Amino acid sequence: MTVLMTPTQVTAALREALFGEDMLALFDLLPTEVLWSPGPTDLPVLTARPTVIEWYRQLRARGARTTVGETFTYPDAVVLGLAWEPGGSAVRYHLFRLVNGRVTLLQVYDDRYEALVAAYRTV
Repeated sequence: MTVLMTPTQVTAALREALFGEDMLALFDLLPTEVLWSPGPTDLPVLTARPTVIEWYRQLRARGARTTVGETFTYPDAVVLGLAWEPGGSAVRYHLFRLVNGRVTLLQVYDDRYEALVAAYRTV
């Protein structure tokens, strides 16, 4: 029997996976396919889990490290304010929509307000 993670547990797991060295930690948080937009101007498309994990892994391989600035946890969403170092990139707000303790949508926003409004909307 699979134990569902609470939104608070998902938030902690996302922070650990994105801040830590093990991108495969995202594996348990994503279904086999997830709606994903890697940039703020991209529309979410159904993407295989390994593609999403590989995108984050490649950032790491190029020397990027994540700084998690802000964290917002809602009943069905998590928003993380992330900056990538080195280079001091601007903070981007990553919205992780949750269904049954798993991320079903991952969308990136430049604007904090837009990300929080999107997170607050019910599915």
